[in-house]
Amino acid sequence: MDKKTNLIHPKRVTFSGSNRPLIDPIYRSVKYTFDSLEEASADSHNDNFFEYSRDKNPTTFQLEKSCAELQNRECAVATSSGMSAMWAAILANIQSGDRVLLFYESYAPTRKMVRQKLSRLGVKFSIVSIQNEAEIENAFALGDVKLVIYESLTNPMLFIPNHDLIIKLAKKYHSKTILDNTFLGLHNNLELEVDFFVHSLTKYANGHGDAMGGIIIGDKENLNQVRDYAVSLGATPDPEASYLILRGLKTYFVRYDIQSRTAQSIVNFLSNHKKVSKVYYPGKESQNFDQLIRHANQFGGIISFDLDVSEKELFKFCDNLNIFTTAASLGSVESLVSPAKLFFGKDLKAEELAIASIGSGTVRISVGMESEDDLISDLSQALDQL
Repeated sequence: MDKKTNLIHPKRVTFSGSNRPLIDPIYRSVKYTFDSLEEASADSHNDNFFEYSRDKNPTTFQLEKSCAELQNRECAVATSSGMSAMWAAILANIQSGDRVLLFYESYAPTRKMVRQKLSRLGVKFSIVSIQNEAEIENAFALGDVKLVIYESLTNPMLFIPNHDLIIKLAKKYHSKTILDNTFLGLHNNLELEVDFFVHSLTKYANGHGDAMGGIIIGDKENLNQVRDYAVSLGATPDPEASYLILRGLKTYFVRYDIQSRTAQSIVNFLSNHKKVSKVYYPGKESQNFDQLIRHANQFGGIISFDLDVSEKELFKFCDNLNIFTTAASLGSVESLVSPAKLFFGKDLKAEELAIASIGSGTVRISVGMESEDDLISDLSQALDQL
């Protein structure tokens, strides 16, 4: 054949016998083929069938299998970000006229999605406090709640939900449950009887701040329609991102363990500092702590705390930190700091901020992999300058 043709159709590299790469390659091919259409037709329902990367990609499929196994579920659907995972999980389970139940204390983009975007599509919503069990029961009693969205630890204030109550009411009123489990990670809450786990893989799973991804995890029957929506939305991730997240997962347990232990040391320091009025991190005094420790034995590297200062003084505190970097993400190797009201409460009115316990002096930090002593020293010097 002509050299121009050979460049397009080169001879494939093959391996001899059991010789194989130790690290799986990144499958960047958009298209997949078979030797015959008959073979393709026969294999089309096989789990290992690949036709077009938007529908299914080998690198991304490996990521899905790994995450589903960590969360003790049958399968998973990976997406391009945590928010695209949330969109796919929600859209697959509601229609116009249905009601969604969510909470003031939840992640701001999730609140805005339901209150500002889904309401335009005729989806109703009820928003209450995750800490007010009577309000939760009253919301379900409306009778038309089709979907409840909540977090294993709320962002940014780390309140613990009453899983027993929410799951019991969801079953009673035939509502689907979506649990954003990002803060507690892929290895916690394994026995909770929720319909869908959603994670931002950008955070603890990847752990290095260089790839975005999301995932919905659940039983195969529940996820069939979710996958259809993710594919239709074009929300499936690039295989390069899937590879980077898979690589990050290799150190996932090491990172989560160190970040959790360092966070506990920082909590102890902050709790005894005269300029810190309150620390938010799971502990024995926390509401629903008994439920948390049934399903988790580590609580991650996110800490929030209150300073009795103005917003301007809070910004100065953040600027005076040398190791903590001002940024909105979490779960990576770098320690981060975020003013809570500015980063997570801009969509809330004054009375809603009060319900969510976010004040002008509330700050959230994400603990990275730096020296514990260095991080405490950095916080100490910034607090001393207040």
